[in-house]
Amino acid sequence: MRHRLLKLAILAALSCLPTSLSLRAQPLDITTNQSPVVPPVQSSPLAPPTPENNLLLGASFANDGQVIRSGLRWRIYPAAAPTTPIRTSDDAIPVLQLDPGEYVVHVAYGLASSTRKIVVGKQAKSERFALAAGGLTVHGTNGGAPIDPKDIKIAIYIPSPTNDEDKMVTGDLPSGEILRLPEGTYHIVTGYGSSNSTVVADIRVQTGKVTDVLVNHKAARVTLKLVSQAGSEAIANTAWTVLTPGGDVIREELSAFPTMVLAEGAYTAIARNDGKTFTGDFKVSGTNDQDVEILRQEAPRPDIVRPDQTPRREAVRVEQPRRTPFGKNPGDK
Repeated sequence: MRHRLLKLAILAALSCLPTSLSLRAQPLDITTNQSPVVPPVQSSPLAPPTPENNLLLGASFANDGQVIRSGLRWRIYPAAAPTTPIRTSDDAIPVLQLDPGEYVVHVAYGLASSTRKIVVGKQAKSERFALAAGGLTVHGTNGGAPIDPKDIKIAIYIPSPTNDEDKMVTGDLPSGEILRLPEGTYHIVTGYGSSNSTVVADIRVQTGKVTDVLVNHKAARVTLKLVSQAGSEAIANTAWTVLTPGGDVIREELSAFPTMVLAEGAYTAIARNDGKTFTGDFKVSGTNDQDVEILRQEAPRPDIVRPDQTPRREAVRVEQPRRTPFGKNPGDK
């Protein structure tokens, strides 16, 4: 109870500052919305711990001293062997009782962290850590309509001067979930479906702010069918390949009627069935879902002529030159 009252007294002493909100457009239908990670509060010194609890810890944002009130993970290690923590806490302001000695304190705020070596004596002690960190959330839309979170894959990278995807932070960030990161620039790659609807952007995370990124795709669900005639049932055991006009392979699948999400554009579908190949071209326009039917019709071979297509033969008379009995033609000298 004493610990709880101490923490409430600390927070009650903090007064609120006005919030700020800014919007900026990004290329490729990227919109960011930056807001405070937590409702901002005015910084104040940590209250001294009680004698029987001789260490009080706290963290704030490095830019303006706002107290961080959630999302912290504390670990206390003995300085002589900082491998296994002797204390852990998820409290925003933990109050700990430790034997006198040297310790290593590590605090993590998502992927941002800070470490400090401290000395604990018989006197009460307070330590505050400053973290240059913020938050990032990513949401996806398709033509303005929200994408089901299970249909979008979000990867976050730390770019280098020569490679935007130099170091992966996470390859599967849930849509709408806050990822706490050190301040800096990050490369975002979002994929809608599992084919070629991909949007990328570079985003800067600011200390004490949550950057909310809205990524807009333009794609549609396409179902391919190999049919004997228009509107008939799809033929089973068909191997499909989807190509761009330039010949790049977008998708390969063995199915009677594969369904895939394709970005807006033109495509060629190749269907292989029973040792024969059939092709058809189609377009994806906007976000209009569609069924694409490829007719199982064999084109006539150019070297085979049907009976009703037999060309008319013209008689050509070729005259051989008349030769004399001595092997010379008239006019030979």
